Amino acid sequence: MRQRDDQLFCDILNRMREGNHTQQDVKVIRQNCELKQNEELRDFFHIPHFYHTNSERNIHNQKVLLAREGQSVCVDASDICTQTNLPKKERERIEASVRKLTKLHETGNLETELHLKVGLPYDMTTNVDTEDGLCNGTSLILRDWVNLDKNQNIPSVLFVEAEDVRIGRKARSSNLRHYIPPTIRQQHPHWIPIIVVQSQYMYLLRHPIRRTQFPLTLAAGKTFHKSQGSSLRQAVMAFPENRKIEHWHYVGLS
Repeated sequence: MRQRDDQLFCDILNRMREGNHTQQDVKVIRQNCELKQNEELRDFFHIPHFYHTNSERNIHNQKVLLAREGQSVCVDASDICTQTNLPKKERERIEASVRKLTKLHETGNLETELHLKVGLPYDMTTNVDTEDGLCNGTSLILRDWVNLDKNQNIPSVLFVEAEDVRIGRKARSSNLRHYIPPTIRQQHPHWIPIIVVQSQYMYLLRHPIRRTQFPLTLAAGKTFHKSQGSSLRQAVMAFPENRKIEHWHYVGLS
């Protein structure tokens, strides 16, 4: 729930941020919470989970990948060092080194290894087309993929779906529509085709790298900061037990 939609909720969050919340505030929050201690992960994998740290988020995403049945594949990014004044062996060494990077902001906002599984939630990681709603942070569900190159075992085109059918309208009607088999176009008119993109970044501040990858990241789990401001029907919050960490309940609930 966004704060501007509910003044009572907004006031409670402000008191919580300042450490002045009351027992009645706590009661109101608890009335809107349902603790599910005994359910298995696969029973509510589709509910977004929010965490304090990236490591906690990553652990949850890995559990969801294992728990969810269905078609899956791992897509490795392609990295090319474009610094032509370096010897070939040196460029190859650099290209191998960048594969050890794990943070998106270090790799042009594209994953080194993208684990795909049909039915799971993903977020866009780059601005593909902001007017079409396909921008960094857009939430999508992976529905299917096709492989147009029979010599490779990786997808050529992904098909995703957004809750808002207006998202991806241009992509569905653009030249990308030629990637969509007629049966999919007829049965699933709101599916959006996603192809690989390229991003430039610098390794060690001096080596230019061009990365090619699908602009998605698994989003079954997110950090509080990444999800702040989202409007959701349900969510699971894993708040830090360390009370010295300030404002996390405010950040998570807002």
